[in-house]
Amino acid sequence: MFKKFASLLALVAVLATITITNVSAAPLAPTFRVSVFANPSSFNPANENTTISVTSTGDIDDLYAYVLYPSNQLYIFPSTNHVTMTAGTKSFVWTGRSLNEANGAALPSGNYIVKVYAKNASGTGVAQTVITLNSSVIDNPTAPSITNLRANPASFLGNGSGSTTLSFGVSDDANLTVAIKKGATTVRTFAGYTSDLHADGTYSIVWDGKDTYGSYVAADTYVAEVTAKNADGSDTETTTVTVGQASVSSDIVTNFELDPSGTWDPSDDTLQIEFDLEEEVDDLTIEAVKGNTTVEILSDENLDNDNYEEEWDGTDEDGDYVAGGLWNIVITADGDTVSLPITIAYEQPGITSAFVTKESFDPTKDEYTTLVYKVDTASDVTVEVYQGTHRELTLVDEESVNKNKWYAVKFDGTDEDGDEVDEGDDWSFKITATNSTDDDVETVESVEFSVEEDDVSNGKSNVTNDAMEPVIFDDEDSSDGLELAYCIDEDADVFAAIYKGTSAGSNSKIDLLDYVAQDAGCHTISWNGKDEDNKKLDDGIYTYKLISKTDNSKKDNEVGKFVVGKTTGKTTPNPTPDDDGDYSCSMYSDMYNADGTELCDAIGWATARGIFHGYPNNTFQPYKDISRAEVLKVVLEGFEAALLPANGTNLGFKDLNPAGWYMTYLRTAQFHNMLEGYEDGTARPENNITRVQALKFVLEASQSFTGQLVKGGTASYVDVDYTKWYAQYVGAAYTYQLFDANYTGSQVYLHPDQLAKRGEIALMLYRLNKEGFIK
Repeated sequence: MFKKFASLLALVAVLATITITNVSAAPLAPTFRVSVFANPSSFNPANENTTISVTSTGDIDDLYAYVLYPSNQLYIFPSTNHVTMTAGTKSFVWTGRSLNEANGAALPSGNYIVKVYAKNASGTGVAQTVITLNSSVIDNPTAPSITNLRANPASFLGNGSGSTTLSFGVSDDANLTVAIKKGATTVRTFAGYTSDLHADGTYSIVWDGKDTYGSYVAADTYVAEVTAKNADGSDTETTTVTVGQASVSSDIVTNFELDPSGTWDPSDDTLQIEFDLEEEVDDLTIEAVKGNTTVEILSDENLDNDNYEEEWDGTDEDGDYVAGGLWNIVITADGDTVSLPITIAYEQPGITSAFVTKESFDPTKDEYTTLVYKVDTASDVTVEVYQGTHRELTLVDEESVNKNKWYAVKFDGTDEDGDEVDEGDDWSFKITATNSTDDDVETVESVEFSVEEDDVSNGKSNVTNDAMEPVIFDDEDSSDGLELAYCIDEDADVFAAIYKGTSAGSNSKIDLLDYVAQDAGCHTISWNGKDEDNKKLDDGIYTYKLISKTDNSKKDNEVGKFVVGKTTGKTTPNPTPDDDGDYSCSMYSDMYNADGTELCDAIGWATARGIFHGYPNNTFQPYKDISRAEVLKVVLEGFEAALLPANGTNLGFKDLNPAGWYMTYLRTAQFHNMLEGYEDGTARPENNITRVQALKFVLEASQSFTGQLVKGGTASYVDVDYTKWYAQYVGAAYTYQLFDANYTGSQVYLHPDQLAKRGEIALMLYRLNKEGFIK
């Protein structure tokens, strides 16, 4: 055994020497590239392992890999030491255990560096990645678990004046231990709950404030600890209990009571303080005391003997709510003092539901995922994006949210600089819901997702860019229904269905398409949000499933989630003008600093009129490009045109989906000669639109729906070709400043071929409203 261990150390020493030489020497520049990837990049060796894949663009004559943690320890992979490989990918498994053996000792938790050296005649390539071990986290689904451990009340008077009831549930038969602790010292254990076997179920125990020896404990905060253990594992949960002391009567002050008693949330109601004075007093004070902090509630003089009642709202002299914890309400009357404890506990927000619409997406294909969540009390919510333990960016920062309303936050896979993030399956949203009154009271939950390349598969028609809009559908506030959008990269038969719940495996579904032949490209399915009996769907989470099947019967499928329920209303706010007729746009998180600008007024006005709406993540995105179909929609809405219903045809344009969301707008525009299409027979509704193309739509809509031709004088744009088709429209743009002009000295530029933005169109319609062309 000793000789084997010595041999291993010698091998480690050789590898370490090689490593130092390769790093410090100036190697040849290789003609190949080598990379390494671990899937998953974070795992628990107690019941998981990871696959490490090495990819090379060229043949390798000498390849070896190792895992390093910390820098003075080397864990070797015998199967990958000095081996050859052809161009492509070579994979091996790491168990996270000693010597990479299945039954070896689990390595300590931490970040391990996987390093790969690859060499051929052209030079040496080096690659590395990081794997996180969570050895201390052993998730055994069959182990017992403690649930809903509570102490009610969370504080009580000691010395025989009160008690608390500990209640909890246990999921499986287990040996239960219940103890009261102060620090590491066990103060009290309970007969029948000292490792005795109990069946799964719910239990309750009364603690009267006595220790194991029958003496009353001192006033302080204690920990109630419950442990459940059986052959499959164990679980321990704790909660705190405060034992107070009271002096509720003196020669002068009697019948001293607090309502509520025990535990109190100042954000819910006020504290009633009642007492009697048995004689006249010259000076009386009521104070709330916690450690070195004192808040004066009342100071009065010359009071008669009578019964009294005072209120405290839980705020200090500055009007701020005091911190949670054990406080004493102290009454001092001519030197006599009485006191009662009260535990201030602000409600802890609960994140009742949180999920992502897409568990994996590819930002390189403009895909995205949306976090959807709901809390059970009004809270301040922060949403951050993490890769592993690294925070990548913050999407929502302490936003006030209402209870029992659904909220949605979109992530498009780009960082704060607009760059696409790295691929990996270790991404997550971190949701922090904080009590609006006390920011020390919070709940944190994480929802995982993956960022990965959605490669086109041979023989399959890849389904990409699938999404249901809106993500949160409130059928009482919306009559527009929903739209399921997606793209296929080859001609295929497409199946689409809706399922109740978080998976697409149940029998309860609504078929939207039953293998309908569709051309390669992007498509939209419009749906009224009702089931096959034309009834409204129950509130809850739903899953859609898309399947594409080619002629060779190869299939590709995608699933995603959405919600039917009460929305926050934030995606379609309804601002009202102030006394000066100006609108606010601060309901959008990306417009919070724009109040007072004309752009803000325009966006607020357009939102109030229902012309424009925001996005599920509560943004407006004024500088986002706008498509032809979107411009037609907002222009027709702006002029309050009578919309013609879709007629089930593609209106003669080969690229239109008869069920597309835009069909009613395109049919109306075609009827009023606003939509002509292109020579190849397409309408290109999803194409972005230039400034002058948008200008044409707007001015022709004015003439069609108001009878007013918006005329302008001579325009002096230096970058406009007045022989072009759009020359007849630019005069109006110049006269009424429908676009913000760009000046260089005295020369003014229109930039006619520049793509139009959402904010620009809102401004154009707003300015026409100011000029009286839109009422």
